[in-house]
Amino acid sequence: MSLTKLRAAVVFALIAGACAATGAAAQEPSFLPQQHQVGDVRYRSGGIGLDESLAMREAAKSTPLTLLFATRIEAETVYTSAARVTIRDGKGKTVLEIEPDGPLLLLDLAPGKYTVEAAYRQQVQTRKVAIEANKHKQLVFVWKEQETD
Repeated sequence: MSLTKLRAAVVFALIAGACAATGAAAQEPSFLPQQHQVGDVRYRSGGIGLDESLAMREAAKSTPLTLLFATRIEAETVYTSAARVTIRDGKGKTVLEIEPDGPLLLLDLAPGKYTVEAAYRQQVQTRKVAIEANKHKQLVFVWKEQETD
């Protein structure tokens, strides 16, 4: 095989491999946590470790709502899991109540208005959010750690 044909074969193999990898990534990365469903709400919870965190952040781009949880100790902010998340629709009906498995919660909610309540160590924060078709929103919940002596 000539050097030119060998180079062409290598380039073709690299392009084919890149296309195959892109197709595999478009399906679901192996690091992405399993999707769950409660009623009409589908969600993923996690973000522990670099690979899972990156997979969750990529998946978040096509998810209507992402919740991010963190705590602040003095000047340092670290990711955490909320102890309990409750989501109510515009009529006040609870559509989801869960304990997330990590600092990221991806929610596939139907368009509409929602109230999101996140609790961590007896500290509750509430946010209102309007979900629109084909748009992504993110809510960030940060709790200040109570210092103990």
